[in-house]
Amino acid sequence: TKSGSEPLAEGPLRVLVVDDHPTNRQLLTTLLGTLGAEIVEAENGQQACDAVAEAPFDAVLMDIQMPVMDGIAATRRIRELEAARRSPRTPVLMLTANVLPEHVEASRLAGADRHLAKPISPQLLFGALQSAVEGQACGLATPGRGRACVGSCIGPACAAAA
Repeated sequence: TKSGSEPLAEGPLRVLVVDDHPTNRQLLTTLLGTLGAEIVEAENGQQACDAVAEAPFDAVLMDIQMPVMDGIAATRRIRELEAARRSPRTPVLMLTANVLPEHVEASRLAGADRHLAKPISPQLLFGALQSAVEGQACGLATPGRGRACVGSCIGPACAAAA
């Protein structure tokens, strides 16, 4: 197991941080920077979809409530893009204050791999990212990108593993 200061993957971890609040993006960028991660920021779901369409990511941290396109719609669109391109599944971790059961279910149905509550501790964030990148929790391989399932799985691949 790696400590919070070690890289999670070979080479820099490439993470898309999607949140409409600049302060939240800055906090996540600062935390992920301690891991040496390459961070790309988006302030709404449409920008996130555009970024994913342009280049692959090791993980996406996605807020739910955002203008232009919310995180649920963006996650759904990312999954559609991956299916159309037959590209590897990118772990999408919802990082949101919306934590009611209906929010978790909506995330699952959209294709999210994990639903994490704000505020989040650095340890929980790093652990969730490590699980997403290394696939330790569910054991479902995603060719070329580690494994897509993470602890407390909610994604469709997780249901298949159960």
